[in-house]
Amino acid sequence: MRGLVASVAVLMLLVVNSQAGTIKGRVSFEGTAPPEKSMTEAMKSDPNCAALHSSGPEVMTEHYVVAEDGGLKWVFVSITEGLDGKEFDKAAEPVVLDQEGCVYKPHVFGIQVGQDLIVRNSDATLHNVHIIPGRDSKNREMNKGMPFKMDLPPIQFEHPEIPLRFKCDVHRWMFAYCNVVEHPFFATTNETGGFEIKDVPAGDYTLSFWHKKMKDHPVKVTVPAEGEVEANFTYTEEMIPRRGR
Repeated sequence: MRGLVASVAVLMLLVVNSQAGTIKGRVSFEGTAPPEKSMTEAMKSDPNCAALHSSGPEVMTEHYVVAEDGGLKWVFVSITEGLDGKEFDKAAEPVVLDQEGCVYKPHVFGIQVGQDLIVRNSDATLHNVHIIPGRDSKNREMNKGMPFKMDLPPIQFEHPEIPLRFKCDVHRWMFAYCNVVEHPFFATTNETGGFEIKDVPAGDYTLSFWHKKMKDHPVKVTVPAEGEVEANFTYTEEMIPRRGR
């Protein structure tokens, strides 16, 4: 009897897993994006930071990172409607935010509520991690000093928030954006503007595209029981706030 119960449980798990699909897509930018600004001059305020880039390419801001064919990097894509009543285990693997070359890496990322965030200092110089919630946030503001190469103890966020802003008060050019959600169905666009969200339960959803400088936009999508659905979005020059041009 135990063997029969175990076999039924495995079969049910396979059925559940088979009723899921993948959302794939690409985010593009159409028009002329504002030029990025160099951070190399500002880095001279810390000789350790300047030395890390003495022979490399110029370090630039990453506000509108657009590929030659229009692909837009650093857009956070997540399901914002359609998951009501569903619960999901938090990811076992921690997310790592590194301070490398006096720059936060990655610049934009996502994490689940309750998932571990490891903040790392890979530089031989002083950093501090200042986590700044929004005005109406339920998450706590934090400010942690990192005087040498080290990892902070794991940090967890208890409430969803898009975004939580990270900054370094020592190095005024250092920013990162953490997007906290309750589920595992999110991604950040890569250098080509591409993204992929796997193992999404079949159903109808609203997918949201968030960019730190432009208004987020919802897109309706139907995920099949198996296979893929494509969801693309294009930001245009007209969507840039006037003050950001």
